[in-house]
Amino acid sequence: MFEREVSSRIASAHRRRDTPNSMKVRKEVLHSPELRDTRKKTAKLISEIMGLARDSNLEIDLRSNMIAFSSLLDHSLEESDYILHSIMANEDTFKSALPTILQAAYAFESHSIMYKILSRMGLKTLGSSGQLETDLTEEVVYDILYYIKYNSHKPSVNKMCEIAQDFMAINKPNDPSMILRVMHGYAFLGYGDKADKYLEEGLSSGLSEGILEEMYRCVITAYLNAGDTEKALYWRVHMQNERKIAPTKESFSVWSACPEVLKSESLRKLFVDPDNSHNTQESLESLAKRANEFLPSDFSRMFIDQIQHSKVKLTSRRFNDFLATLTSEGKHDHVLDVYYAIKLLQQKISESNEGNQNQILHVIDDRTFSLLIRIAAKEQDDTKRAARIDKILGELQLSRVPKKYYLSVYNLAVYYIQGDSYGGTKGKNDPIKIIERMRDLNIRPNATTYHMAIKSCRFTGDTSTALHLTKDMIASGLPVGYEIYKALLHVYAQEGNKSESLKILRKMTSDPKISTKVSIEDYNIAARAGRVDKDIKHIEGVFSNAVANGFKLDEYGCKLGVQTCISGQQYESALKWLQNLYDANHRSMSINPLFSKTSTNILKDKPRSIQNVLFTFEYMYTKPSDSEVAIPDLHVFDIGAKCAISLMGAKEGYSKILTWLDRKSFESLRENQRVKAITSKIYQKACMDANE
Repeated sequence: MFEREVSSRIASAHRRRDTPNSMKVRKEVLHSPELRDTRKKTAKLISEIMGLARDSNLEIDLRSNMIAFSSLLDHSLEESDYILHSIMANEDTFKSALPTILQAAYAFESHSIMYKILSRMGLKTLGSSGQLETDLTEEVVYDILYYIKYNSHKPSVNKMCEIAQDFMAINKPNDPSMILRVMHGYAFLGYGDKADKYLEEGLSSGLSEGILEEMYRCVITAYLNAGDTEKALYWRVHMQNERKIAPTKESFSVWSACPEVLKSESLRKLFVDPDNSHNTQESLESLAKRANEFLPSDFSRMFIDQIQHSKVKLTSRRFNDFLATLTSEGKHDHVLDVYYAIKLLQQKISESNEGNQNQILHVIDDRTFSLLIRIAAKEQDDTKRAARIDKILGELQLSRVPKKYYLSVYNLAVYYIQGDSYGGTKGKNDPIKIIERMRDLNIRPNATTYHMAIKSCRFTGDTSTALHLTKDMIASGLPVGYEIYKALLHVYAQEGNKSESLKILRKMTSDPKISTKVSIEDYNIAARAGRVDKDIKHIEGVFSNAVANGFKLDEYGCKLGVQTCISGQQYESALKWLQNLYDANHRSMSINPLFSKTSTNILKDKPRSIQNVLFTFEYMYTKPSDSEVAIPDLHVFDIGAKCAISLMGAKEGYSKILTWLDRKSFESLRENQRVKAITSKIYQKACMDANE
């Protein structure tokens, strides 16, 4: 009777958790912060029950032991170990519990427990016959091998391989699936000699190409992990040349993950193997991913060798995709080095008239030069950046790229001449000079050219150049559309020219062809001109006009208003803009820090304005609908509490604070120790006031 009561209490404690059985959920869910406290409480309760049961010498059933083992594993190894010994004491009990306790040991990454379980398994010698037999089933062995892929504990992986190897020696000597799992274990352990024995057996067993390819990969990985690159290379070449098995992307990832092999001379020979027509794109991707492992000259030599000896045609698209990959990874030196290496190769081919290499003459196109322009734009020094862009444009003229494709490159050049970020020197690099150069080459600038040129002026606030470009555009007979006006608006806003910003905005809103494209973003740009000299009246005027024209203020514009008021120390106006920000987006991440900064300054300099602070606090954080309120942080709550006590006194202020904490929006603060300390202190003051 008492035994059943203990079992019932353990099962009941286990069911109190809000999660499924821990063996049936993923490991990352088990370790999530949301479940940690729940598991901890459950483990503590079960530990107490198990302790009472042991003190009373009660026998615990297997199911209860398994639940207790799983619950206690990540909280008390000592207690889990004690339960494990009681489970393993009986052979039948151990066999029944094996899948569950294995999963538990894996889920909670308990390597010592896993190793003990594995050590308990294995073979037995029966009587005088000397025949080895095992009572492990194929299903159990597969369960064990499943964990090889996810286990990082070498002794456990080694034990798993031993168990499976012994099982196969008796029951399933030629099971490819089981062999592959064991080979994955040997690959992790670096046991190349053991792995290649299975491979040699597999090569003579008529296995499919897919299985053999995976076996090869395991052997190669095993030797790489053991540091034996020569044997790894031997099997890599054997797979490709002897068995004619085309390597997959996974095979290449094995090589790209090993910089020592990539740097070896033997692999360079492998990359340029003339008999390998499958490698080209995969090799290029691997090289791009590992480009940082090479010196630029070393890298370009490998790349060029690959191109010269490959049977696969290198198209301009493939070449530029490769350069784009390097650019995205920040390998700019490698991009330039490969470009110049290809250019040199093109010259050699032209001089030698090698007809079979004609495709290389056309791999450099306008997209290549566009990439080079973008790289040059990263140069921080204005003079050097202009010189690099000028050199690239000169290279373009000497290239085989047809002149009709020059325009896209020059359009990028006029944009990036000022750099690709704000802060350049005003007027240092003039996009007009590039446009004049275009005309000298009989390349007619289009609307995009002027748009890009004017946009570049916003980096420096160079209004004179922007105006010159606009007049030049009109003189060229090109229409001045919405994008040009918006670019000009950016330039004037960057300079802080409020009157011209308003003029441009009025032109945009009054022109029937353009006004339909105007949005609140354009008003935001015009308002930004007032940020330079902290003119909040200018910002308010712009947004009043926006509202009158049917636009709703957005988060950016409201933040601009708050920040301008704060920088101009107009804190009460900042409170009004905070309410606008709340109306625009009550979930904005900026509300709490901006409210804290504004309110702190008001409480310090203008204590008479506390009423306004409290009004704004309740407006944003305590509206009737919980779905429409902002979520306060600890600092915001502290400010609200101070205002409530200051205006209402301790007793009424305490009641007000309690009503706040009952709201869903304050849920995260209820258990906070700082909040509890604040409310406790206010309560004590309220009691003292009542006694007086």
